[in-house]
Amino acid sequence: MDHIIELLSRELDRPVQHVENIVTLLDEGNTVPFIARYRKELHGAMDDQLIRQLADRLQYLRNLQDRRDEVKQSIENQGKLTDELSAAIDAASTLAEVEDLYRPYKQKRRTRATMAREKGLEPLAELAFAIGPAVDLEGAAADYIDPGKGVETVQDALQGASDIVAEWISDDADVRKLLRELYWRRASIVSRAAAKEPEDSVYRLYYEFSSPVSKTQGHQILAMNRGEREEILKVDVEMDRETALDHARELGLEVIYTGMVPHSDVLDYYRLGDLFVTASTSETQGLTYFEALAAGVPVLCRRDPCVDGVVEDGINGWQYDSGEDFGRCLSSFCGDKVLRERMRAAARESSEKFSAEAFGAAAERLYASVQEAAMPAAAGER
Repeated sequence: MDHIIELLSRELDRPVQHVENIVTLLDEGNTVPFIARYRKELHGAMDDQLIRQLADRLQYLRNLQDRRDEVKQSIENQGKLTDELSAAIDAASTLAEVEDLYRPYKQKRRTRATMAREKGLEPLAELAFAIGPAVDLEGAAADYIDPGKGVETVQDALQGASDIVAEWISDDADVRKLLRELYWRRASIVSRAAAKEPEDSVYRLYYEFSSPVSKTQGHQILAMNRGEREEILKVDVEMDRETALDHARELGLEVIYTGMVPHSDVLDYYRLGDLFVTASTSETQGLTYFEALAAGVPVLCRRDPCVDGVVEDGINGWQYDSGEDFGRCLSSFCGDKVLRERMRAAARESSEKFSAEAFGAAAERLYASVQEAAMPAAAGER
């Protein structure tokens, strides 16, 4: 409760004591007009409009805290509540943000992604999500064809994997927050008449209506909602595709495929990245882990016993088990600058035990130990 009082005090720029007095009066059942008129000495003569604003905000913040507690309890019951997730929920400043964080853990109706998982297509989705066009997805998808599970063709496998990836992206709280902010700044609410030749009505102003989301007035939204419920209007939120792409470019979301590069330049290309991400478990793919580590680039890869001792969780990278695990590791890396720097240093250091010099020294020790063991046997034969 104290943090709510302090937050209200900062938002309204009023003394903490005055805010606390009003909250107490409201909780005792006093009305806003009564508090404004007859209890001025307790709140410094705040007017009824400001007190009503405080009352509304108080109710919202209490509902927000209740929902935080409900969501954390629900996730805890599933055995999936981490310290990081709990902190993110506590830090969420709106109900929408809390719901976005809860979305991946909500009990969902049966979706196309659910059915794709039941067909065993999640590993293919993880591969596509981590590497994308850098791997032959059609070739990889061929391994998942199973008519018994309803995966008849390569396209069936790819479609199922796409459904899973789409759900991951849709459930990502950071993505949803970014899109919400983007739509608020760049999108428009567009209303049209539902009929081709509409009759004159109270909604005629909205037969051909468009307004930026951020500038649309409350009474306009209410009118469009009523018109849509009465099936007189069709309402959409629209944003130009190029506008969205321009925003992605502003964020630096661009991928460049280099193709084959000279061997002498390989390390330089690794150093262009912050994190080496892969979903492959092939033997040759493992060689790239050593290259990435030698370049001081941490590795995020599929869990594989073959790389135990090479990629160490939380030290020079992570081995992930699922799409959810992948997202958690990636978020931790991207959101913590100190962690990134520590992992880069650990990557370079850990690569030294796999260097040519270390390998040569190990081979020499092995040769010496075999030779030493063989000498007594040879002496006995004499």
